[in-house]
Amino acid sequence: MAQEHTLYAMAALLLILLVAGVWWISSRHHARPRGTRPPVLPGSGKTSRRIGISPAASTPAGEVLAATLPLEAALLVEPLPADDATDAAPSAPSGAQDGGAPERQERPEPWGETPQQPARQQQEEEVEESPAGQTEVAPPVAPVDETSTDEPEAGAPAPVETVAGDVAGDAEATTAPDPMGDGTPGDAEPPEWEPDAPPPASSTGREPPIRYEGAMLTVGVDPLVKAEVVVAENSRQVLQEWRTPLPAGTIKVRDITHRIVDVRCELLDDKVIVQLVLEKQVFYVGPDNLVHHLGERVPVSTFVDVPGTRPGMHCQPTVTVERILFHLEDCVLVQKIMLDVFVKVTQREHVNLVEQPGGLPIKALEVVADVTGQMVEEIPVTLSVPAIKVVEVRVSIPPEFLTIEPINDKVIIQGLLHKQIFFVDEANVERHQAVDVPFSHFVEAPGTRPEHVVIVEPVVVFTAFDLLFPDGASATTQMLEKVVVDFLVNVARLRIMSVVENPAGVLIKAEVVLGQGTNQIMLERDVTLSVGALKISDVLARVENLRAISLPGKVLIQGTVHKQLFFVGLDDGLEHHQAETIPFSAVVEVVGSAPDLLVQVTPTIEHIQTELLSPTLVHQKVILRFDVVVGEERQVRLQTAPYPYPLPVVPGA
Repeated sequence: MAQEHTLYAMAALLLILLVAGVWWISSRHHARPRGTRPPVLPGSGKTSRRIGISPAASTPAGEVLAATLPLEAALLVEPLPADDATDAAPSAPSGAQDGGAPERQERPEPWGETPQQPARQQQEEEVEESPAGQTEVAPPVAPVDETSTDEPEAGAPAPVETVAGDVAGDAEATTAPDPMGDGTPGDAEPPEWEPDAPPPASSTGREPPIRYEGAMLTVGVDPLVKAEVVVAENSRQVLQEWRTPLPAGTIKVRDITHRIVDVRCELLDDKVIVQLVLEKQVFYVGPDNLVHHLGERVPVSTFVDVPGTRPGMHCQPTVTVERILFHLEDCVLVQKIMLDVFVKVTQREHVNLVEQPGGLPIKALEVVADVTGQMVEEIPVTLSVPAIKVVEVRVSIPPEFLTIEPINDKVIIQGLLHKQIFFVDEANVERHQAVDVPFSHFVEAPGTRPEHVVIVEPVVVFTAFDLLFPDGASATTQMLEKVVVDFLVNVARLRIMSVVENPAGVLIKAEVVLGQGTNQIMLERDVTLSVGALKISDVLARVENLRAISLPGKVLIQGTVHKQLFFVGLDDGLEHHQAETIPFSAVVEVVGSAPDLLVQVTPTIEHIQTELLSPTLVHQKVILRFDVVVGEERQVRLQTAPYPYPLPVVPGA
């Protein structure tokens, strides 16, 4: 019986202790500030987040106990709303003190959101998704002691000003920065992009800027130019020996001068054949002690190994005579000439050059239009003798007979179709006949203007022919030929641009601008008419025979102005025409000019004024303006942008 009473007493004591513990925990829970919630702990099965927990030294024991309970026990204390669990906005960790509202650090507003947020979202702890699916605990932040007047220690977070808000529970609302000082909150600093997160929306409604390889690119600003991209270059030294007989009794050779003319090159696979003519002037002393002259033209052929060369590319040969050695052997002049042959092979390509103020100034052809036109010609040809069959027809368009005229939005092309016809006559003998057929064609090229530069490459893509035999005949002189020609038309405008040099960029042959200058002159002249004039109806003028020579600090310009006067006759009332040519010369000051530089002169007739002093005397004034650009050809490496522009890969998109 005594043992039963002891058991009952122990059970009652345990019950009293349990009730007291529940009451104590409940009282501490209700003492927690309103608007907070217990943290989500590891192993709860929920989406892992990073949470901020105040240090144990400044946290009441009840909150430490709640933080150590399992998730189910924590939810029994205060259930977590579903919308808060998934849509909680990030905020700084909070620390609470008994009897006061918790202090919170100011957090930046997300892009696209206004600074005014609901009070409950502003009081939530900072949570963030972890890439590994594990809960990460943020470093603890010590609460701010408002009662302390001491200065904060080095490295400690500065206190943040707060204002009381009109929300339930007297919760404090964070204020946005006020950069203007007028009480208007400013925009909060946007958060940085994360590698695996989509780009945030702009608060102004515009898309974020495009990022390409760490640099900002604006599509379409880098000009597309037609450039001579260097493929390869190489040089070779050639030693040539000639033996030239001189008249008997020649005493000595006084001098030998030379000049290189007619330099041509032909491109093969990985090789370039160079042909030239060496003009020599030999001055020798004859038996009469007089100096005599002997001229000769010597053809020279050689080849240079240039890896990467292919037919259809462009070559630029430069031949220099390094040394000439000569001596007499029994009235025979023995000459040894050493030549240095340098070949540069380029290919015309479209490249986007990156412009930058203060960069390297060059002259470049900016592409205006790049189109292809096609011409189909069906031409009857009369053979010189009757043919029983045609073996082959070769068609080409000689570039020396090709004329190009740009007009508004079109390009007019004229030239000759050079045909070589190989056929078999009635005696079974193969014959050859050449035929030149003129043609005229135009290609639509939007944006073209008369002052633009046009490059046309004709390509014969198809040739067909048929002999037209009369009824019962085995031979004929009539042949019908069809030719299809493609015209690759590139229209560009010449302009000066400042480009960016890059040691790892594209190697381009370009003309670097060294100086520019402008000058105006006025030509004043009296012209005597062939017949008396009632009035001057029109005057046309153009600049011809323009020549320019670069000198130190200036450019000398010479040429002629060709004018055509149209006037009404005094006696007959008919319109008459009279032409005249006026020579001129001008000097343009150009800083940076030097001898043997490349000079480009753009003449402009700005004004023409005529005054009829008498029926047969006309006073004329012509104002000319000259725009001069001086430069030199260089091989430079330039920064280029990709063309066409690739779509940049936005992180997280």
